[in-house]
Formats: sequence, C-alpha cells, structure tokens
Amino acid sequence: MNEIVFVTHNKGKIASASKELEGVKFKIFEYELEEPRSDDIKYISKYKVMQAYRLVNRPCISLDCGFWIDELDGFPKAFVNFTLDTIGIVGILKLMEGKENRNCRFTECLSYYDGNELHQFMGKHEGTLSKEILGNDTDKKWSDLWYIYKPYGYEKTLAQMTEDERKNRKKYKSVDAMREFSKWYKEQDKIQQFKTLLKESNNIVFFGGAGVSTESGIPDFRSKNGLYNQKYKYPPEEILSHTFFMKHTDEFYKFYKDKMNSLKYEPNITHIKLAELENKGKLKAIITQNIDGLHQKAGSKNVYELHRKCTTKLLYELSQIL
Repeated sequence: MNEIVFVTHNKGKIASASKELEGVKFKIFEYELEEPRSDDIKYISKYKVMQAYRLVNRPCISLDCGFWIDELDGFPKAFVNFTLDTIGIVGILKLMEGKENRNCRFTECLSYYDGNELHQFMGKHEGTLSKEILGNDTDKKWSDLWYIYKPYGYEKTLAQMTEDERKNRKKYKSVDAMREFSKWYKEQDKIQQFKTLLKESNNIVFFGGAGVSTESGIPDFRSKNGLYNQKYKYPPEEILSHTFFMKHTDEFYKFYKDKMNSLKYEPNITHIKLAELENKGKLKAIITQNIDGLHQKAGSKNVYELHRKCTTKLLYELSQIL
C-alpha cells in the first residue's frame, strides 16, 4: 500500500485520523492550508487538496467541515472558521436564544488527490445544540463547536464526554468521511495488488460460476433475485432435476425458455477480458459451472464446463424448438 499524506494543522483531525484511517499507511504534514471563501465544502476541500499536492508532491488528503443549524437557515454552513473567529460559540448561542428547534449537523468532505484523479467522500453527523457551553478543554477537539454540539442520541456535548466515551460511542445518524475513504482506499489497494498479480502471472486458471453471467442478464441461483428465491409452481431446484424433466417435460421447457435460454444473451466485460487474457497467452483454462456458452461466444477456447456433459444434447434440442 502506497503511503499518503494528510495535510492539516488541526490536532483534533490528526487524532481522529489515527482511529478512522487504521490500516491505511499515512503520515501527517502539519501545515495550515489557505481556505477559499465559499459556502461549498466540496469546492473548499478540492481547492485545499490541490494546494496540498503542490506542497508535498505526493498522493494526499484534505478534510473540511461545515456546520449547519436548521433554525438559522443553515448558518454558519461552510463559514465555520470565520464565524468562530468573529462571534464565536457565545454568539451562536445568543442567536439561538428562545429557539426550540436545536437540530444541527456537521457536514464534512474528504478529498483525495494523487496527481491525476480527484476522489471526494462526504460525511454527515446529526446532533442538537446545547443551551450553554458545556465540557472541558481537550486537544482532541476539532473546534470550539465541541462545547455546544451534542451528537444525536446523547445528552452530553462532545467536550463533556471522556476520551473513552467519544472513542466508543455509537454514531447514530452518522456517516464518517474518513471511514468511507478508508474503505475505498483499502479496496483500491486490493485491486492494484490483483492487477500486479495478473501482470506478473502467465499460468492462470479461472474458476467461475453463475455470478460471471449475471451482468449479461442471466439470473444466478441463490442471490436475492436469484432463481431459488423466485416464486414458481414448483421449486426451481426440483424443476432443474432429471426426474422433473422426465415427468413434466412441458413445464421444464417453459421454465427453461423463460429463465435459462442463454441464446438471447451476450458476453459481458468479464467474459471479454478473460478471452483477452487467453489470447495473450496468460490464461490457460476456464473451468465453469455455467452452460450458457458466453465464454466461447466471447472468444475463449480452453473452456471446461462441469455440467456440460449432461446438457449439450438438451441445449441443442431446445435451440431447435425455441
């Protein structure tokens, strides 16, 4: 996994990254990035990550937050720093005096830029505003809003909570941008490892089944919309048996025509890419449970069909009938 750089001067964000980016190789570059005046946190985050990349010249991330108060038509929105530097949390509470609706939320955007592609991940954390400043000072806070923000489902502000309470609390109505990025980045790393494995391998054998052809429109068996979870006059696993075919041939033909006739389907990207790997001499064989013929239709030649022996004649006869 390649190391990324998190460019920030915010101690609270640094502390959060240690938890939420677990398993991601990253280092901190402490620097206060210039923030453009805008009420669009996606634009602000993009602007700052581009600035960060020019600074470190390596894949990097930047995280920006806004704070929305429903009763104040969203104020202060993305202008959190300006608001805290001017009226502060005392001013915010003053604006909210006598207001019953105290719903609010943090909205965040994490931007990742590697010099070529920009990816953005949104987060949101619902909560309510306290009526007074509550809690103790901590270097884990992202901003002074921690003294007046109560996470949804809790009666304490973030600043009132102990470190263990904050760390272990259940985040109701929350989506964490760092966590979303972490999941995506780890998945991208696995994909990159797989690509490298394919590039360096020249003796590949592919094992596949029904899932390979679902993208072509052919249903599989056990998924939510698979054949075994659909309603028929007879259970699909019974219909597909030799005994049923011999006893209820017409019913079998009807089921096959409706659900399993593969003549109308075309190869999807998986079939095509496997054929390309074979043409390059990297893929030596395909072993499949499928009998739809889409691997061959895509151009693959070394295909071994585990169920073909008992169905080839039947498929031919059905193709003539249908």
